Amino acid sequence: MKRFLHIDFLRAVAILAVIVIHVFSDNLTSRLNFYIWNYLHVIIVAFVFSSGYVLYAHYASKITNWPGALMWYKKRLFRLLVPFYWYLLLHYALLLAFPRFFSGLGLTFSWSFLLQSVTLTGGISLNWLPLLFLQLAVIFPPLVLLLRKQKKIFWLFVGFAILTTIAGSVWQFPYSEYRSVMWIPWSLIFLASWYFYTKESSFANATDDKQKKQSIFPYFSISIASFIVFIFLYVLWQHLGRSLTLIDNKYPPNMFYISYETAGSFLLLGIGLLPFFQRHWTRLYLFVSRNSYGLFFIHYIVMDFMLSINHLSGGRISVWVQTDFVLSVSVGIAYVLSYSQKYLQAHSPFLTAAS
Repeated sequence: MKRFLHIDFLRAVAILAVIVIHVFSDNLTSRLNFYIWNYLHVIIVAFVFSSGYVLYAHYASKITNWPGALMWYKKRLFRLLVPFYWYLLLHYALLLAFPRFFSGLGLTFSWSFLLQSVTLTGGISLNWLPLLFLQLAVIFPPLVLLLRKQKKIFWLFVGFAILTTIAGSVWQFPYSEYRSVMWIPWSLIFLASWYFYTKESSFANATDDKQKKQSIFPYFSISIASFIVFIFLYVLWQHLGRSLTLIDNKYPPNMFYISYETAGSFLLLGIGLLPFFQRHWTRLYLFVSRNSYGLFFIHYIVMDFMLSINHLSGGRISVWVQTDFVLSVSVGIAYVLSYSQKYLQAHSPFLTAAS
């Protein structure tokens, strides 16, 4: 499958930022810690844009009718839910076996909690991200077909998503219902990635610097424009007495949150297209990008262990040591799992045939 290095760069930075944010969220003991935790939020735009870009590049041309879409749904559902269910099973097992070293980070032993977690309707809080990816996967084939065959209806949907996002920025949507509507604002980023893929495919074989700059310039321009919008909304939010903490504007995302994340994510996209990052460190960020979804679940278990150890030590472990531990161990586990999977596929006739 073809790789897009700037997308891999963005996704790799985003998952590492997720890990840092989650470790710092339990260590908001200083102004510096708070600023790092708050302003590293460039991650959901990064994930949604990356997902939309890659899906459109690899599957849009293959979805020509509803039977083909149904087969795609089956594969996508399996890819999104199985890693989450494995995580849930392992975290529960560790919580049962080693309650001294694992708190569960919100896991509880009740059938209603487990059912809500499994069905993505509630339960453990981290399952909102698999749910978002699932929601975007559901709208992907219909929107591809509409863009191809019914453009008026496609643009009506875009208008509806824009108006909904604006309305959600003016009037705060009830937090308890965010799961049902969060996909609407994020769909705008999802669809924007399709435009960028279409535009950049014409520069895929660019040889001169002028053509390459044409693919970099829009990202930096949008990053600057989004940051200006964010500064304007920051002043407005302050005047209106609304929360300036990014996470308070995230569920579902409003324009304050999206403008900041877009500024950061598009800056990273532009950086990822620079010649230096197209030639160097590619093996590192390609590995992290390929394993980003798995790392999202792995780091929760590693972080649970680290936070429990810190609690047992009386909170004497610095946030920097905690972050370094969770980052290095999570990536290490991902490497071992990836290597093991490749080894088994290479040495098992059954797995080789299945793949």
